[in-house]
Order: sequence, then C-alpha cells, then structure tokens
Amino acid sequence: IEYVDTKRRNLVSHIYLISFAVTFALTPLIAYYARNWRLLSIATSAPTILVVFIFALLPESVRWLKTRNAQQMMATLKRVAAINGKEVSENVLKSICTAKHDEKPLNCILKHKKLLMVFVNTNIIW
Repeated sequence: IEYVDTKRRNLVSHIYLISFAVTFALTPLIAYYARNWRLLSIATSAPTILVVFIFALLPESVRWLKTRNAQQMMATLKRVAAINGKEVSENVLKSICTAKHDEKPLNCILKHKKLLMVFVNTNIIW
C-alpha cells in the first residue's frame, strides 16, 4: 500500500480483501469437485505459493529502510520513481533521509478522536 498512489490505496486494499471473500466462496465448489481431503488441501493451499513470488518482487518499505539503510532507501526510491516515469532529485532524497519524526505513533492516535475509534474498533474486532 505504501507504493500505491493515495487515490488508489483504497482500491488496492479492497482488492486484497475481496480475494479472501472469493476464496471462501469458491472453497465449497472446489471441495465438491475434489472429493478428497488431500486434493482439496493441495488445491486450496497451492495459490499461496504465489505470495512468496509476490513478496520477492516487492521492494522493502521505505519507512523501514529509513531506519536501517539510507543508501538502499535512496536506491529503492529512485527505482520506484523510474517505474512511475518520475525523477527524484538528490535534494529531495537528502531531505527525506535527514527528516526526523519526533511524534510517537501512540500520541498521534490519542490526539485524533476518529483515529482512536478506528484503532479501538480494530482491536476489538481482531
């Protein structure tokens, strides 16, 4: 989601969640035709192998790289910019590397009532 344009983040997250609903809906149909629990197990778990390849293709999170490896973060940002047909100047990269975020995440959640409600509801649901 971090690498998706802000206008399309909602769409990408919904596509991800819809895939679970489709999988749950198709499981009885697969089970009907498989007629064997071993074959059903293989048929329903085989698509998860794709996840390994997807994670291998995705770049590491820039936020995580910022705390670990500034050089790799710069290379990742340049690569993402090149894919999007954009250029990132060295000044922008340096400002990203030197920018500090002093506020703690929990303080941010407590400051905004709507964000706090989403946080509490998510914790209750999960």
